Amino acid sequence: MAVDESLICHRVLQHVNQCCSNFTELKVFTDTMDAAMAAVICESLPSLQKLEITDCLISRDAVLILLDGLKQLSHLDISGYEISGITSEVIEKASKLKVHTLVI
Repeated sequence: MAVDESLICHRVLQHVNQCCSNFTELKVFTDTMDAAMAAVICESLPSLQKLEITDCLISRDAVLILLDGLKQLSHLDISGYEISGITSEVIEKASKLKVHTLVI
């Protein structure tokens, strides 16, 4: 499912999770993603396996929250993410992806 940032709120995503128990993929269209938005995704859709957040300003903290909070994540596409934000901590946490697919 692809969603605009206006739909990234706890209530909407939690409803999606309750109605679609097999919901495992999300593509987010946004200009920026901060730690708060990442936390909402993790809390509302804990079973996500594939997440795409491309061509946006995403904070390093948001990336770390997603990598820590989505335990079943196997594919994370953050292409367009500023390379300087990829620290050894991000690489270490990304190495724990089930299929080790980190697109940058």
